[in-house]
Amino acid sequence: MIKRLYPYRFEIFLFSQMIIIFNSIVFPGDIFAGWIGPLSFQINFVSALILLSKKKKLMGFFGFMVIITTFLLGTTFSPKFNQSTIWIMRTFVYLIFYFFVTTEIIQQVWKIKNVNSKAILGMIAGYISLGLVGFFFLSFVYAIDHESFSTLSSPSDNLSLDYVQDKLLYFSFITLLTIGYGDMVPLTPIAQKTTIFIGLSGQMYLTIITAIVVGKFLNKKKD
Repeated sequence: MIKRLYPYRFEIFLFSQMIIIFNSIVFPGDIFAGWIGPLSFQINFVSALILLSKKKKLMGFFGFMVIITTFLLGTTFSPKFNQSTIWIMRTFVYLIFYFFVTTEIIQQVWKIKNVNSKAILGMIAGYISLGLVGFFFLSFVYAIDHESFSTLSSPSDNLSLDYVQDKLLYFSFITLLTIGYGDMVPLTPIAQKTTIFIGLSGQMYLTIITAIVVGKFLNKKKD
């Protein structure tokens, strides 16, 4: 089954990423926060197994991570567990996941000789994964210091984790895209350095990976 889906790995992975980013538009806030949001990341995890299916050891490692994240997802609905701790644990696992997946996507796109629509979709999927890596980095920064960002106050204001995640996801992609509306500002040194890292990563991806793909496409057209 996985072998049959492998040629469509970029399409499937990109579609699951779109669910993560845009599903809050379709589903009501309570449903999204309670089920759809966490489940979207889990779907993305499973779709990554198709992407990594030709690397048996790495696929086995991520299969084990899927089991861990499924368990952590289940604990979010139990009052017996500290949700802040669970959130930090999930953030750490997701950060490792997206770091390796982004690296793998870049390698696969890099090795493509004949540029086609699949290469373009893979390049887009890699860019979005880079934004998700930034999101989880920002989540760690917030976990260390709740005063790191201007629109996210201290826990005394009773901000929900879902609200915090939504804001940090937004800020990560706004920084990656170098839009910089200024509505959310990093306040602490570590938050500022993380923001710089995200912005630089986005520009390096566009200038290097995009240039390579475009160069291959022009060479193919010339031939």
